[in-house]
Amino acid sequence: MNWPASIGWVVFICVPGLIWLLAALANRGHGPSAKALGFVVGNDNRLSLSRLQAFVWTLVIFGSFFAAMAVHAKIEPTGAWVQIPTPLLALAGISIGSGVFSSLIAAMNSEHATAHITWLGPIAETDPNFGPGGHFEKVQRSQNPNYLLIVGENLGDGGKVRTTLPGQGTLTLPHLLWKADGTEILLDVPNGQAYQNLTLETSNGKMTYALSGQTPNLVLGAAKVNYEFADLFRDDKNPENLSLMKFQMFGWTVVALFIYVYLFLANLDAAVTSLPNVDSSIAMLTGISQAGYLAGKGVSNVKPNQQ
Repeated sequence: MNWPASIGWVVFICVPGLIWLLAALANRGHGPSAKALGFVVGNDNRLSLSRLQAFVWTLVIFGSFFAAMAVHAKIEPTGAWVQIPTPLLALAGISIGSGVFSSLIAAMNSEHATAHITWLGPIAETDPNFGPGGHFEKVQRSQNPNYLLIVGENLGDGGKVRTTLPGQGTLTLPHLLWKADGTEILLDVPNGQAYQNLTLETSNGKMTYALSGQTPNLVLGAAKVNYEFADLFRDDKNPENLSLMKFQMFGWTVVALFIYVYLFLANLDAAVTSLPNVDSSIAMLTGISQAGYLAGKGVSNVKPNQQ
């Protein structure tokens, strides 16, 4: 097309943005964040690092290829296209492949069974279930006369329950009981406190619900979209902890993208015939990082032999 390099910079930014916008408009998610980030969300309702890697590399390669063709010498019917180096294709393939295998591991281990709350309400200490032989007989007693009981499905065998207090930020609610079959969670919550949201972090995913009223008479509202930056680093099976493997993956991705974008824009002119040749060591390190992540994800789902 033989456009000026300055136009190429604009194309490099606008083409990925336009593609992302069209994809977001086609997404049927609820709300702007759900539409914009729907392509990088895993089956557990958390932001997925492997999907984010594949998505970002795809947008960057789209933008750089289109920008390079825009400033390239006039395109003839028999003219050569701007070449995409093999290491760059490998890097994109590694990221996309990791996302595919991550979803496959999740499906094989039933990680699609995300947590779901069916009922939330108060239960008083005078309830017969706290008496001898009762359901909550061995539960540690609280200073509060009422407890908050969450009943649901696929709640896992442990995790974290967080709430949002108006004007006070986020608070983690102490749980006195978390049933191993993932059906009930008993929380120690003081009376007279109002909350706006309830977020459930479990090994089977994350769910956020709206809350209204005051304890002990809280009313569970509809499920809400709640994507957090920390989701990218949470351990899949123990969301209370952050994963070093995911942090390593994120770090190498940022480094590789920064170097690639710098090299591309610094050499963008009419003489460009190929996209930057990403050093094979970067592709190798990304591959090792992704392999370590997938291995850890697979091992974390291996169940010990039952005697």
